Amino acid sequence: MVEWAEKYRRLSKEPSNGGRFVVSRVEVARGQMLWATEPGVRVLTLMACTQLLKTTVIENIIGRFAHVDPCPILGVQPRALADRASGADRRHEPVRSLGRA
Repeated sequence: MVEWAEKYRRLSKEPSNGGRFVVSRVEVARGQMLWATEPGVRVLTLMACTQLLKTTVIENIIGRFAHVDPCPILGVQPRALADRASGADRRHEPVRSLGRA
């Protein structure tokens, strides 16, 4: 997962840190990204105090599986959080960054 993110993930040029994704900028996300591709892992539950960690991990997991091993993915968020934090633009940004939209 980490190797995929650093090789293929691109951040939009809008934020100040746009361009190639570098895991060391969000080092706390490394473990969660590695767990997602561990043999036998079928459910990954993420509870974190920072939005950056959750967003980074979710976008990298979805991007990696969509690119390398397409499969059904179910993401569940509490409704209040989903209404505020999830928008079509944010959900589709990783796809646009891959150049596949």
